[in-house]
Amino acid sequence: MKFISKICVVFIALLSTSCSLFDNDDKAVATYLTVTPTEVTFSPSGNNFFTVDTDGDWVVTAISNKVSLSDKMGVKGTTTVTILDMTATSPQTIVIRTPSNPALVGKVTISPNDGSSGGDTPGDGNEVTLPTGKMLYYDNLDGSPSYTDWANNSTAWQNPTGEGAAGVTYNSAYAKLRNDNYGSANRYEGASGNSYIRIYEPSGSSKNFIEVENIATNGEKNFTLTFGAAFKASQCNLWVKGDDSSWQRLEYTASPAYNSWALAGASFSLSRSVEKLSFRFEPTDANASYGYNIDDLRLSLSSGGQSIVIGTKANYNWAEMPTKKNSKTEYLYHTHWSNSVKSNKRVRNFSYCYDVRRHSPIWIAHPQHAVYEEGGKTRPASDPWACDPYLTNEQSAIIYPIDGNICSLRTYFDANYSDFYQWGRGHMLASSYRGCGDRNNPAELNVQTFYSSNIAAQRSKSAVNEGADCAFQMLWGAAERKIQDSYICADTLYCISGAHFANENTKATDGNMYYLSSICKQCVVPTHFYKIVLRTKSGSTGKAIQECSASELKAVGFWFSNTDVDEQTGSATPSLSKAHMRSVAEIERLTGNEFSFFPEIPNEVKQTFNPAEWGF
Repeated sequence: MKFISKICVVFIALLSTSCSLFDNDDKAVATYLTVTPTEVTFSPSGNNFFTVDTDGDWVVTAISNKVSLSDKMGVKGTTTVTILDMTATSPQTIVIRTPSNPALVGKVTISPNDGSSGGDTPGDGNEVTLPTGKMLYYDNLDGSPSYTDWANNSTAWQNPTGEGAAGVTYNSAYAKLRNDNYGSANRYEGASGNSYIRIYEPSGSSKNFIEVENIATNGEKNFTLTFGAAFKASQCNLWVKGDDSSWQRLEYTASPAYNSWALAGASFSLSRSVEKLSFRFEPTDANASYGYNIDDLRLSLSSGGQSIVIGTKANYNWAEMPTKKNSKTEYLYHTHWSNSVKSNKRVRNFSYCYDVRRHSPIWIAHPQHAVYEEGGKTRPASDPWACDPYLTNEQSAIIYPIDGNICSLRTYFDANYSDFYQWGRGHMLASSYRGCGDRNNPAELNVQTFYSSNIAAQRSKSAVNEGADCAFQMLWGAAERKIQDSYICADTLYCISGAHFANENTKATDGNMYYLSSICKQCVVPTHFYKIVLRTKSGSTGKAIQECSASELKAVGFWFSNTDVDEQTGSATPSLSKAHMRSVAEIERLTGNEFSFFPEIPNEVKQTFNPAEWGF
């Protein structure tokens, strides 16, 4: 009995030690464990696998020293285990258990073979092999094996080689270099080692990715891209583009099971030669709790495959930019540029038309894409209100600190300035659309949204429901959330937020919490606000807006009164609905046809909209 007790103690210790090695914070008790198939005939010339499927961590607790496996422990999910070698001349049984629930037991019996037949191959049998053509680019990601920071924080991990590798650059968001025993070593043909990139699973509207850019092609048109992948092809989009053309989707073969390494690959042919090729890996499955592991990126010449049509390079106008139908001297225009928070790409932030007579923005136009949301939705710890660098205090509504005074927009109702209404300093382009990253050191991309050019006098607290948000604030906030959470796509969403003045009856005084005649002036309050958005229907055409047909596009507007009670529904507590939707053409008409919105799309897209396509 003492001997048996010691064996039990050793077994329990083994389970405890094994469990502590997992990169997993979920300690829930496993409820199932399935090993398939339960019998495998090993063949040195074939592919020899079995699959472990469980909702907990697992470990091999009994194995002969004459059998070698790719994995002896794993985490919840489905893991394909490769039988690397077998020297036994008789069947060997492997026992697998879950440490959190030792009562669950799985077994697989491996029998020797004379090598005349292959083993069990998972998935659809589309096994990828390394191409034999000339290699243009390869990176094993082992430039600095001990480096484990975010990939975009350093170049230490990068190790590109090959004829086309000299100008290669990398961009990423929420991708990290890992170096551990869960790496690709010995998991597939050409696997390099323990260092690999993990792209974390997307959350909300965020688009996590890694891009390999500017691989020189030497004028070739037929290629094969291979890479180590521990995910299924259905869980991660792969994109390719040539030179400055649009991104296009690449079909590829990857691992038959999530969290199991395999060599993945895509073969493709270009319609014309280009100087440089770039690739983008973009996860789509938010439930991939162990991220998306990638290693051994390789581009080689081959006989080609999927046809990729490379359009001619075109210098298109920005799709979001309105065109003016007549000129007004009181309207000023400018575009702000900045860098994205993590990938450090130079991007246009927003463009504006500002009315220096009314001291209010007329419209803000901006693109919306994952690259703009790398800083999350975070707002700075202290709001950085500021005068737009291209406006003066006389032109701009002073909603920012000046001469040591905290400033706002107020309407005064008596000669003694004792009765007033405080207007909201309303963002046209929401701060959350340009999350600041570090709240205590906000990114410029976000800081620019606090410029006076982007701020209008908006109704805030309700006089009908004292202390509550007014109808306008409810609707404006709901539209901002709907656009950010539901409409952003890989092709880019194009947005315009505008102010309209049906009359100039209401004015607000800028410059101070209290009336100081030396700096204050009257600013006209908009009667209405609107939002207009444009995108492709599929969201993933890889084409510029100007290259799309009318059937590939959709556009819609939302129209709101700047009031306590909603003009459309008569409600003081309205919900965003079809009642607030307008065609682009209708908003052009409502705003006096001063501007043409989305001027380069077919007119039929501007004339109509389908509420169902926008979630209504």
